[in-house]
Amino acid sequence: MLHHQTTTDAPPRADIGPMGPTDHAGSARERAEYLELARRWGNSAECAERVGKGHCERVAEVACALAMADGIAGAELFWFRIGALLHDVGKLMVPADVLGKAGPLTPAEWRLVRQHPAEGVEMISAIDFPWDVSPIVAAHHERWDGAGYPYGLAGDEIPRTARIVCIADVYDALTSERSYKPALPHREAMVVMRADRGRQFDPDLFSVFERVAQENAQHWNQGARATHRVM
Repeated sequence: MLHHQTTTDAPPRADIGPMGPTDHAGSARERAEYLELARRWGNSAECAERVGKGHCERVAEVACALAMADGIAGAELFWFRIGALLHDVGKLMVPADVLGKAGPLTPAEWRLVRQHPAEGVEMISAIDFPWDVSPIVAAHHERWDGAGYPYGLAGDEIPRTARIVCIADVYDALTSERSYKPALPHREAMVVMRADRGRQFDPDLFSVFERVAQENAQHWNQGARATHRVM
């Protein structure tokens, strides 16, 4: 499953289609192996950051619901899920004492954290994914207004798949319990997120998300509570 290394100092392309140039879904065995790899790496990233069990799975579930409403389907949706599961894998390269720090980060520590998307792209560059999932890993912390990281992309410069995962990532962060904060109820989380429509989030995608969230919020929040009970 090895292939060429990719550069991590160049921003991801937003013009290559939702996931990549091929519609190859792979065999059932190949898909199972890729899914297991993505889940294992995602779980390791959660442990490194101590964000709580199930974050990457929940982000993938929310992101896939939004992606389906946005027209992603079939093999494309499967590889999109792989990218969503791997979105935070670069945090494995950030020192644990920085990720787990209880107080505010220093400027130097914050610079380390802001490099985790590029580190994640480097980590997955040796995996021969049939679809290019790297734009999700690279750009899920970019903001619609250009104030995100690590590349400072804005608007349509940000790959659409990364814009979807960004919304799902923030929603789960707000509605999940963390060591430093309680979980927000769905309605309160949506109030917080609406304030960033057109700033952090693609405004058109966020409109779709509001509809999808209204239909799925109860199910999503039950899943979040269940994973916290088993921690």
